[in-house]
Amino acid sequence: MFTLIVLVSTLMIAPLMVRVLNDLHRKSGREGHSKHGGIIVLLGMSIGAAYWVLNTGPIFLAETKEFMPVIFTMAGFALIGWLADEFNFKHSGEGKRFDWIMKLTLQAIVTAAACWGAGFDFGTSLLIILVTLFMANAASMIDGFEMLAPVVLCVILTLWELTAGHVSSLDKLSGVWDYSIESTLLIAVFPALLVFLLWNAAPAKVSLGGVGKMPLGALLGWSVGRITAGVSGAPWPDNGLALLSIVIFFLPILALALPPILQALSLRFFEKPMFRFRTPFPLALLDAGWSKARILMLIMVAQVLCHYIVLETVVLRESSR
Repeated sequence: MFTLIVLVSTLMIAPLMVRVLNDLHRKSGREGHSKHGGIIVLLGMSIGAAYWVLNTGPIFLAETKEFMPVIFTMAGFALIGWLADEFNFKHSGEGKRFDWIMKLTLQAIVTAAACWGAGFDFGTSLLIILVTLFMANAASMIDGFEMLAPVVLCVILTLWELTAGHVSSLDKLSGVWDYSIESTLLIAVFPALLVFLLWNAAPAKVSLGGVGKMPLGALLGWSVGRITAGVSGAPWPDNGLALLSIVIFFLPILALALPPILQALSLRFFEKPMFRFRTPFPLALLDAGWSKARILMLIMVAQVLCHYIVLETVVLRESSR
């Protein structure tokens, strides 16, 4: 029922929001379609979350301390994504940019405030901040053509929701980390992004933009940071297996995000590119003649394969007890 609520609410608000966002886009003097389509996804998820709150009642009140920090983090990252896009457009002719230092600083402040509100200790907070910042910016670098970012994020977030429960079920981890809070939001991602893809498919009428990619990446990072913190508090060999599972699961997003980061660092400090092909790698595959559908299929198959390997690792570990 929860997933259906998100699906229906996103279907209902999407046409109106697409029209509003594109009208505002044109009135600001820009060409093409709006880059703030992530607002549609966040609104759909918010309606679903509100439904969940109203139906859990006392349970929600008891878990508010854990629920609100992740909501605060996502809202903060959405605002940062919107500010970055707007600032860079308005000052594009003046040589001013909302650079990565400003972006990372604000993101770190938002995540640190959320960790403080959640009552995490310093070590846990530091780990969550680092992982959240990486995942949010990795998500923002998933670019190249329409549908790439929403499809990749939809697959990764949905499969991570399935994976996290299995990883946290390892001996000594149960009770250390409760993923039910993030799980509620992760479940809401699939139907919201599924509807969004109807408007993002070619010819695209709206793009996910920083306002969508950053908070979804932050949600993923918060969840990964929390489970990694729980894993770190568990004894070997359980933590080693769980950490390895996490690394394997995120190999596709690492392959998407790391080359652009390394390329930018190489150009900045050595004034020459590290790679001779365009980054992220989907652009290089387009240059090599691959179709967009083939590229999307490659990424989805790779992510499903990593998910399968993680599940097999966890299942084998559990079955050997």
